[in-house]
Amino acid sequence: MLKDNGSFIILVPAYRFSIQAMDKELNHYRPYTSRSLKRKIIAGNFTIRKSFYFNFLGIFAWWYGKIFRIKVPSSAEMKLFNKLVPLGKVLDKIVFKSAGLSIIVVAKKLGAKSE
Repeated sequence: MLKDNGSFIILVPAYRFSIQAMDKELNHYRPYTSRSLKRKIIAGNFTIRKSFYFNFLGIFAWWYGKIFRIKVPSSAEMKLFNKLVPLGKVLDKIVFKSAGLSIIVVAKKLGAKSE
């Protein structure tokens, strides 16, 4: 449905190890690595404009949820995580966006191939 040369942004869960009960509640069933997601996007006749991991701090929150088998975080847990967002932004810069709970890709649809 995207026009030739149109762009899209996608955010998907990263890493199979992070999938847990909370993900099922959020309808997250298929995690990706940066490499596997890029391969699928390129195979679909798109070019990658930008790709990076996002939310390094979230990995620790997800492990917390996995250890304590949390399906839905409490409001107190969400308030704490929201207070930690500035720290998360700094951590993403420190790890150069090379690891995170999610992957963000900006891609552009290539024009129709001429025959």
